[in-house]
Amino acid sequence: MNTKPKAESPSVTYITESTHVNADINCKDDIRISGTVDGNIKTSKKIILSKEGKIKGKLTSPTADIAGNVDGDIITSGKLTLRPTAVVTGKIQAEKLSIEDGAQLTGEFMVGPGSNASVSKPSSTVSK
Repeated sequence: MNTKPKAESPSVTYITESTHVNADINCKDDIRISGTVDGNIKTSKKIILSKEGKIKGKLTSPTADIAGNVDGDIITSGKLTLRPTAVVTGKIQAEKLSIEDGAQLTGEFMVGPGSNASVSKPSSTVSK
């Protein structure tokens, strides 16, 4: 009998390039977006937006890696990375912010431990 606890494999929610979501998304896993989301996204792990990805809504997560287009606020309790192809319009709150050459940011940002960025753990749901 095997009594060792089974290791959890990492889970990732994918939204492919051909997918368009019109809803708020709450999940416990990493979320990788190459398609389009019209709605708020909240995760207790990481948001990864590819250069093809587009989001119109608020993003809330511990960390985020943005290479695509975001029209909305981004709140991270850890590190936010804006890649060279990122285009962000909105407010940013992050403990750490990395902006690579070429990234475009229109809006305002608060960076550092006092940015009041907090992320609660959501349940896994999609709501409309």
